[in-house]
Amino acid sequence: KLILTIGKEQNIGLYILDLKTKKLTLLLSKKGVLQAGSISRDGNYLALVWDKGAGSQIYIYNLKTHNLQRISYKGKHNISPRFSPKDNKLLYISLRPSGTYLVFYDLKTQTYQELKFSGFIEDPVFSPDGNYILARAKTSSGTGIYLIHLDSRLSFLYLPGKNLLFPDWTSF
Repeated sequence: KLILTIGKEQNIGLYILDLKTKKLTLLLSKKGVLQAGSISRDGNYLALVWDKGAGSQIYIYNLKTHNLQRISYKGKHNISPRFSPKDNKLLYISLRPSGTYLVFYDLKTQTYQELKFSGFIEDPVFSPDGNYILARAKTSSGTGIYLIHLDSRLSFLYLPGKNLLFPDWTSF
């Protein structure tokens, strides 16, 4: 199955596409803009961005109970939610007047850890082991793909280039 963000007329909703049957089913439709972000390891949750017109916020949608829970409360522009592959954490980016933050939300304890990033960052993705993040960023060191080690919180420009977008990891 594939979860898609699709605009139909003036409504933007989240849909499930069954790849075997090619059936498209509405999953969630709300006023504003919805954008799918990440599916949890167990397949029970969808992290998404919902912009009602006053700024984008991060939500978790329970795919079994259909409960929608807001996660982000700081900042008016929160983007790029991603579930960690190794623990029960959700990562998202919070753009605030005071700077750009990588926010880690613990699903079990419902607590937050924040890492201020010195520059602009977008489209983070966890390494398969969950110890690193790759993301497109722009800092005083340059623009390109940055590698962030989560335990040490160190980051560096891994692949410089202004046209590098949407990094991802592979196991081959």
